[in-house]
Amino acid sequence: MSLRNPSEFNPFFGIRLRTVLQRCKNADVRISGESQGVVEAGLLALVGFAPETTPLNSETLEDMQNCAPELRRRLLEPLFRRWWDKVSQLRIFSDGQGKMNESLIQQQPEFGLYLVSQFTLFADTKKGNRPSYTGALAAPIAKQCFEDFVEFVRSQNNTHPVCSGVFGADMEVSFINDGPVTLIFDCSAESGVTSL
Repeated sequence: MSLRNPSEFNPFFGIRLRTVLQRCKNADVRISGESQGVVEAGLLALVGFAPETTPLNSETLEDMQNCAPELRRRLLEPLFRRWWDKVSQLRIFSDGQGKMNESLIQQQPEFGLYLVSQFTLFADTKKGNRPSYTGALAAPIAKQCFEDFVEFVRSQNNTHPVCSGVFGADMEVSFINDGPVTLIFDCSAESGVTSL
């Protein structure tokens, strides 16, 4: 089905967003020695995209690739909004009594969020010793999704810094896991957040 009438079909509706979310201190991503920004405290999110059903047929892939940027962002917004609504409200920061009762948006303005693309979250290690990554969304489309995702999160979060890595780059990610606190989950526009 074509994107000529997007009300009939959304090729991005079946996209899953997998996240490894870590409460952190001193998060930094460097590319060729250059820092992409520093988050002194907050959350580091490794994120990857995959279709709910693999492989995608050629018509759906073509629709995704040919989708105008403005329309693509609008079609992806339900997925991004579900993710942000959950992550921004997760009570994983300590309150005055040392209990995990507060969310990111309740923290001081210097607390931030670092978004790093990570297609290896969808590695298949069932056969042999070389992981397969065929379950991840095709790189050109995943790149668009990641960049749209970063833009969306920044638009929703005007009180805390949002830094990001660069899709496809050879990145050095350094951080201190604070706690440690690590959550792993999938998010989809249809099903919402599902723990793994």
